[in-house]
Amino acid sequence: MSIAADIDTFKAMIKGHGGLARSNWYAVYMTHPVGKRGLLNGDIEGTLGNAARSLLSGQGSGVGLRSFFQDPRDIYLMCDAVNIPGRQIMTQEYMTGLRTRKKPYSFINSDVNMSFHLTNDYYIYKYIKSWMDGIVVEKGDNHYTVEYKEKYTTDIIIQQLSPNGNSFLPVYSCNLRIAFPISLSDVALDQADNTTLKCAVTFAYDEFEELGLTENLGALLGGATKLIDNTLGL
Repeated sequence: MSIAADIDTFKAMIKGHGGLARSNWYAVYMTHPVGKRGLLNGDIEGTLGNAARSLLSGQGSGVGLRSFFQDPRDIYLMCDAVNIPGRQIMTQEYMTGLRTRKKPYSFINSDVNMSFHLTNDYYIYKYIKSWMDGIVVEKGDNHYTVEYKEKYTTDIIIQQLSPNGNSFLPVYSCNLRIAFPISLSDVALDQADNTTLKCAVTFAYDEFEELGLTENLGALLGGATKLIDNTLGL
């Protein structure tokens, strides 16, 4: 027997739970891993390329102090899409009498996929590529070694946001602990396609944890500043 409910009851229920969540209201905070916390931007060629484009377009040199720093807010702004991770319980079937039942024995957390807009200096692509180069390190003569985990991992905070007047408040946040990139997509160029370019990155991590209301607000109000300070080594 179904429970009768009219549209007003449905609307009241949604309002009572804060409204419907929107997929385009989110935030991503990512500090640089230990191996990339240097102040200087290693992409000198990209910086000089930006300067050359600015000069040719009559917009000045385009090289300021900020050009030589890696700012985690760039990643926040350029993130085009992200998924909040899911979890799957692993089960094994066993027989009891004539019935088959499932018994849980482990779980798997899904990887996190992010999509980023590409700028003409390929900042995000080069940044993720250099991060991955710091995981599996070339030692010369076609010899590679894997770096210590604490040198190439970091924490990533993903937030679902909800509008609150002229600002946004986090309604759900999760922290990916000990995260690192495991896949960087290719970039397809096509004469018949006039859209802007993007690249996709897949992150693995050891664990994800939900953040409470206090931690949510802390991540929104002070978390970004803290991540920047950590990045710059302040």
